[in-house]
Amino acid sequence: MWRAIHARFAEVIAALGPSGARDAVAALSALCEPGARGELATDAAPRLESIDDGRRTLAHTLAAIDRCIARRAALGDVAAALARRARSGL
Repeated sequence: MWRAIHARFAEVIAALGPSGARDAVAALSALCEPGARGELATDAAPRLESIDDGRRTLAHTLAAIDRCIARRAALGDVAAALARRARSGL
């Protein structure tokens, strides 16, 4: 979803109005890529400054993305450890 709207994010947010903008940003909490997270933070912050609860919505969304990124990294570490263990014959 992010790739589809990223280039036109300002237009999308403006067209949705305040509550739609908050909902759209909240829906982006499913993102799980550091690059997309950084783009969202950069693109959304100035757009949500003037919207009631906009900053809070963005903060919650970014926190959810951060948790996903951390879980993905932890799973990668577990998978690597299991692979090393299998190779060592344990």
